[in-house]
Amino acid sequence: MLVPNLGSLATRLLGARYRYVYPQHLNYFSRTTLGRLANEWFEPVETRTAHFNPMVIWQDWRGRGREVSNQERAALLQRTNRYKASRWLGPVKAAYRGAEGLLAAIGWADNLAMVLRRREA
Repeated sequence: MLVPNLGSLATRLLGARYRYVYPQHLNYFSRTTLGRLANEWFEPVETRTAHFNPMVIWQDWRGRGREVSNQERAALLQRTNRYKASRWLGPVKAAYRGAEGLLAAIGWADNLAMVLRRREA
């Protein structure tokens, strides 16, 4: 199961201005709430967070909560991927990977993933 992480750096900084908090989503989870939901039927095997996009934080901060279209989300993702693939941004990429690893280690990365095992009846 992979869901947006309510405990991420982005949601801590931006709250409802974060582009992945929008009316179409009926439910949001933190590590604790996702574990509670799954706990009745499943045993959590592993929980981790992954991914971090500082460009999303910057644009959402500047946009002050403006609705972001799916086309704008896709364009930002493409631009971010081009930056990640650029050979000229080596030192920046190293800093980015370090920041992403640190945020994942403390549970503040953007996506929350939980591996579950069905509980025995």
